Amino acid sequence: MRMSKATVLGLSLGLCAATLAAWPAGTAQAATAANTLVVNAGTNLRPVTHVASGALYGLSANGTPAASLVDPLRPSSFVQMAPGGKQLPNGEPVPAGDALVVAPEAAAAGATVIVRMPDWYPNFPYRWVSWSDWLAAVDKQIASVKASGARNIGAYELWNEPDWTWNTSAAGSFDAGWVRTFREVRSKDTTTPIDGPSISFYSQSFFTDFLNNAKANNALPDIVSWHELGGDTNIAADVAAYRSLEASLGISRRPIVIEEYATRTEVGVPGSLVGYIAKFERAGVRNADLPFWNQYGTMGDTLVSTGGARNAAWWLYKWYGDNGRRDRHRPELTHRFRRQRPRAARTGGLRRPDHTGHRHPGDLQRRRPGEQRLDHRAGQRDEPGQRLPPGRHSLIATASYGVVGVGGVVKRALGR
Repeated sequence: MRMSKATVLGLSLGLCAATLAAWPAGTAQAATAANTLVVNAGTNLRPVTHVASGALYGLSANGTPAASLVDPLRPSSFVQMAPGGKQLPNGEPVPAGDALVVAPEAAAAGATVIVRMPDWYPNFPYRWVSWSDWLAAVDKQIASVKASGARNIGAYELWNEPDWTWNTSAAGSFDAGWVRTFREVRSKDTTTPIDGPSISFYSQSFFTDFLNNAKANNALPDIVSWHELGGDTNIAADVAAYRSLEASLGISRRPIVIEEYATRTEVGVPGSLVGYIAKFERAGVRNADLPFWNQYGTMGDTLVSTGGARNAAWWLYKWYGDNGRRDRHRPELTHRFRRQRPRAARTGGLRRPDHTGHRHPGDLQRRRPGEQRLDHRAGQRDEPGQRLPPGRHSLIATASYGVVGVGGVVKRALGR
């Protein structure tokens, strides 16, 4: 049987009315309250700093990726291979990402470069040779940095993930090795910051021993670093724990750099990464760098291949870079997000073996069925004294019931 459009429309409206009438009193009101999202875009947290836009081995050569793919993300820093290094990470066929080779492109994008000194060696985990070999490698790297004239070398990272890659049987304790390497660097370069200990996850006990020993030997790092590779759950707590420990030991406040963040399954996924951006911004770290799980030269897996096409995460970081962007300076803008992930087990896919016994807390996240929350507050200052209207950078949040909020303060609830 064929019916006219008017007849179909009338039947549809009648069914909707009948359905609503059949609901018990108060059900619609309860559903509305439970499924309303309010977006307040008029509250400032603090100026945006773009701290989360760095990447480990984000550049593979000078000009790879192209500046058109790098500059819009406003990268804050890159952690790159030791000058003259031979590192072959993740099965790559040839070394790439030499810190001094990529330094000009990083500088043009406004980013600093952290020299990962142990990536002088080809293998990961690193294969220790000898103290004489290691100190000679340190000397060569420093000489190369000084001869290059590069002005955007942010720090020397003395070792990477020593909690499981340092060979204590051959090289002695890491704390003693840190002091010895620190002194070697300072004997050749008295000004470039030193960064460490760069452990694979925040450990209060590791930091307590490390800082006590470094302080006693006048070898405290200028920049404190660790990795957040197991989810974003503990970022705020880790930063707070370090700050408390730092103060209790009478150590002056150090900048914090998170040199690798996000699990293997989170990279390239905007919804998984936006929480990291918000938490690093709120925690006040100096820099945070996306990891190198797959290929070098992908800006932290925001490109599909080395120097390749943009993926969805690239557009998230482009949006992040555009916040407050009018020219090359960094005007003020603040965004804040709070998100709960879908109910699912998320494995970290961590590069290191699990012999440490550490279980990353971000590997499993839970929520109630049908629940997704997003909190967004934004404000912008492009010039001193100039305030753009709240909601200028609008947000569309999609939950289990469809479009929930767009910019400003907007709400739509189930049944409305």
